[in-house]
Amino acid sequence: MKDLLFFILFISLLTTVIGAIPYLIWLFKSVKKKDWKKVKLLASIPIAFYLILISSTYLAHQSDFYNYFVNVFGTEFDYEDPILEYHSDRAFNGDGISYEMYKLPVKVRERFSQKGLSALKNYPSEVYDGWSIVHWQKIPYKENHQSLFNMLLVSDVFFDDSSKSKIIKQAQESISSPNTFYACFYYRNITSPLNVTLFIIDLEKNLFFRLNIDT
Repeated sequence: MKDLLFFILFISLLTTVIGAIPYLIWLFKSVKKKDWKKVKLLASIPIAFYLILISSTYLAHQSDFYNYFVNVFGTEFDYEDPILEYHSDRAFNGDGISYEMYKLPVKVRERFSQKGLSALKNYPSEVYDGWSIVHWQKIPYKENHQSLFNMLLVSDVFFDDSSKSKIIKQAQESISSPNTFYACFYYRNITSPLNVTLFIIDLEKNLFFRLNIDT
């Protein structure tokens, strides 16, 4: 899907570069001739083109995001937008945090409640180059995984009504439940990772969390 997205962006850039000068000449001639019908038509072409481009890019991104979660869960499901989300500003190299809390999809809940960990031992199945995977485990988390949780759920800020605070507090409650599972991607050493993406599934509260920090 990333290749398709790159192709769409490449074609749009190529079309813009090659077509800009002839288009402007054509538009200028139409204005000079006061052919307003043609001017309106010419003016609508780039608008329609970029609306289609934006829609295609959005749909490609959504599809890529959906496939990302299928890799994490090991099953297809009906995607819904987050209940709550918080995204900090990102540095030029991507450093920042993203916290998302979702209602747990029905198909994912069924997979975790009916199949158990034996069916999930190879999921998530893929990860970025240079990253490592912790496959699905059940709470309580292992001692050597504590640093992964600390990076995302130990906050030194005062809890308020912000989305970030609400998600952290709810996730902290969820990891206290015996019906909670977790998995993660991490970069570098597991005891002192630089980047972490943590996934938490709470069967009791019917919630799913995706928590990411890049430092």
